[in-house]
Amino acid sequence: MKIAVTGHTSGLGKAIYNHFPDSVGMSRSTGFDIRDERYHHKFLEQVKDCDVFINCAQDHFGQTEILFYIAHYWKGKIINIGSQARNSILSGYGELCNPYSVEKKALELANARLFLNGVDSTIINFGDLENLDEQREGEKLPFSYCIEVIEWVLKQPHRVQQLDIEPKQR
Repeated sequence: MKIAVTGHTSGLGKAIYNHFPDSVGMSRSTGFDIRDERYHHKFLEQVKDCDVFINCAQDHFGQTEILFYIAHYWKGKIINIGSQARNSILSGYGELCNPYSVEKKALELANARLFLNGVDSTIINFGDLENLDEQREGEKLPFSYCIEVIEWVLKQPHRVQQLDIEPKQR
């Protein structure tokens, strides 16, 4: 199975890229900027011979924009890496909203709309991952477990719209 993954040079994207031997990586550092619509065709060129597109890179609303672009021009399995932070629109720190949370909520809503229109698109909303700041309390999800969840989705005979995965609380 050939997999294309955005954000392949760090964090979960790098772990996914390294796990799948026949994968194609796309990151800003390699000339793929999800926020720049002028380069979206470059993503399509990389994805066209792949079976799966894993939308992992997050940069403002670029993750949602590239989702719509890929879903429009390419027919294959899409997995979007969301976040449990999408439920934390209000930051609690005196700000009106948490921009990251709004961006991840937009991704979730885009995935739902595409799924309802027949696109084979899944969003996996992970909780805190192992690469988060050590000062944040609580357990973190290991990248290896996140990859197991992705593999589970890929093995399903039917479309999966959404999964919400949180680490165990102590």
